[in-house]
Amino acid sequence: MSERLFGFLSAYQRLGNRQHTYDGITLSLAEVRMLDCIAQNPDTSLAQLSEALNQSRSASFQMVKRLTSMSLASKHTADSGHRVVVSLTRQGIRIHTQRVERLASLSQLVESVLERYPPEFLQSVDVLMGQLEEVWDSGLWLSDNTTARIEDDTAQDANDKGDVA
Repeated sequence: MSERLFGFLSAYQRLGNRQHTYDGITLSLAEVRMLDCIAQNPDTSLAQLSEALNQSRSASFQMVKRLTSMSLASKHTADSGHRVVVSLTRQGIRIHTQRVERLASLSQLVESVLERYPPEFLQSVDVLMGQLEEVWDSGLWLSDNTTARIEDDTAQDANDKGDVA
């Protein structure tokens, strides 16, 4: 089972990497997020982008510079030349539109698969995913004594359920 789960996670990661190539231009996830933010907030400043994406101004500047070099975004002045803002170019808008269409298509395909299963099963899967997220977020797997902690947690779960005499 775990081999199949790790295979699924690997496939999901490959999907994430593949889905960010548009018209021969490959974008990082951070660049895609920046593109989305600019599309949702046209004529926005670097400071606003930094705040919206929760990253430093330097990181936003470098990313805008890269998007500009790929002709996906442009910088220009607004407010009578007192403020520099960023907007998407025609190519940037086209790529953002392709992204939105791809996500909608993927969502429809996933929904069509999920519709084949009863709600009770999907609720169980939801619980499983939540528990796996807790494992990832806990960072326990980064420790040298992971096995001991997992055994302790398993014993505590058994105690909580009343499985241990």
